[in-house]
Amino acid sequence: MPRVYIGVDVGTTSTRAGVFDEGGTLLAAARHPINIWHEAGDIVEQSSHDIWKACVTSVRAAMTEAAIAPDSVGGIGFDATCSLAVLDRQGEPLTVSASGDPQRNVIVWMDHRATAEARLINETEDAVLRYVGGSISPEMEMPKLLWLKRHLRASFDAAGHFFDLADYLTWRATGSLQRSTCTVTCKWNYLAHDGGGWSAPFFRRIGLSDFVAEKYARIGTEIVAPGTRVGAGLTRAAAAEFGLAPGTPVGASLIDAHAGGIGAIGGRDGAGGASDVSDRLAYIMGTSACIMATTKEPCFVPGVWGPYYSGMVPDFWLNEGGQSAAGAAIDHLLKSHPGFGEASVAARSEGLDLIDFLERRIIARAGDASRAALLARDVHVLPEFIGNRSPHADPDTRAVIAGLDLDTDIGSMERLFVAGLCGLCLWARRGDRDLCRAWRAVQPHDHGRRRQPQPAGAADHGRYDRSHRRAAADEGAGAAGRRDAGRSGRRRLCHHRRDHGRDVGAGTQERADCDRHGRVSRPQARGLQAAARGRSRQPRRDAQRRARLKTC
Repeated sequence: MPRVYIGVDVGTTSTRAGVFDEGGTLLAAARHPINIWHEAGDIVEQSSHDIWKACVTSVRAAMTEAAIAPDSVGGIGFDATCSLAVLDRQGEPLTVSASGDPQRNVIVWMDHRATAEARLINETEDAVLRYVGGSISPEMEMPKLLWLKRHLRASFDAAGHFFDLADYLTWRATGSLQRSTCTVTCKWNYLAHDGGGWSAPFFRRIGLSDFVAEKYARIGTEIVAPGTRVGAGLTRAAAAEFGLAPGTPVGASLIDAHAGGIGAIGGRDGAGGASDVSDRLAYIMGTSACIMATTKEPCFVPGVWGPYYSGMVPDFWLNEGGQSAAGAAIDHLLKSHPGFGEASVAARSEGLDLIDFLERRIIARAGDASRAALLARDVHVLPEFIGNRSPHADPDTRAVIAGLDLDTDIGSMERLFVAGLCGLCLWARRGDRDLCRAWRAVQPHDHGRRRQPQPAGAADHGRYDRSHRRAAADEGAGAAGRRDAGRSGRRRLCHHRRDHGRDVGAGTQERADCDRHGRVSRPQARGLQAAARGRSRQPRRDAQRRARLKTC
């Protein structure tokens, strides 16, 4: 009997289910929306129960369209956004919301409520942070967990399980508490290489020693590779919901972008032969955007997430750049334009969604996509609506739109739409450059010496060294700064420091430069200057951090 396989993709706004034959041909697909709550203060929440229902609805619809018998299904797999799902000890939803609504138990990946907690974690300069590009993001789970402990202590203490959303789905399907290497390595600071595992000193240092005391029971004690058969397959309850057979195999999950990454780099080459995953770059775009590079050796690129061992492809390292708002940025630009209502009505009258409607109008006017870009030659968009994910790793940056006039018609909206697309493409070009640099420098050099990877496993839990911070500042200073500091050694003045009569010379201070140029933050610059003068400010920073974490 021919076998089919079901893939379930959970994005930010909807779920999609596909039924595939053994050759990978898509036989049927279905989609269902997900509820989402947005509130002031970068609060974005969802319901794990609602997401599960959307998965069930999508799978049933896709199976009906494919007209496949349940016993023909050889397996089912899930991917999902890297959102944090919180459940009590009975497996019921537990609120993460100021509203107190227990159904709002998922902190969505794009929620930035934990920006302050991310800063506290970064101030520890723990060696674990080397494996997230030197700076943890509020999109990751440890800042979110620390936020829960500091601001919703009742929920934190009552929680029986903290899941990455993809792992929640496999648990709901099988009852197994196994977690995927993909989720915990890329978003939970788990070290999959050299037997590193969870870092007890890291958790103690950031104020989450609770997890150490309970032997990591709430965040995962059994980590398996993506695709590994989880538990005993679908439980009877889950099988009944999906309309499938009990025991149907369930594969360990992936983050949604990483599932797309495997599809992008894992295909055959033009001649039908096997490809080398290290020779391909994956660009995955949805609500956000990710650029992924896979290497055989670890690449440490400041501001670029990773390197993650087996984070996407088993036994390979992954580096990941990204833009926090991609599709979300385009949606926001269009909805904020005065012509949005008029354009939406016109699109519906033609049976199109708004994006298709605008694209058809733009191509009709310009003739082709290349000339269409000229429509936005006087409008410029820096689409960092919820911060810069890479290469600056700065969640506080915000978008800039330059060149607007008082036009409110659909033509003006088209220009803004094209400008937004151009802004995203220019960012992607820069992301390509950063990750290509990682490819070319699989073993980075520091001051002319080969810098060996420093595993942050059982034998290495200290703060990452000053040479790494100096290298991070050097990378952040940009090409011009590197030429001045590293090649000619010329001294120069930072324009706004010149007013105060302070010279920023070559070397460490030159590499630090000033945060007004967007290269490194002011605290980083002060720390580097102190190091250059031969005295460290680490003890005082430690005391300040301990004082801020006393409430934990």
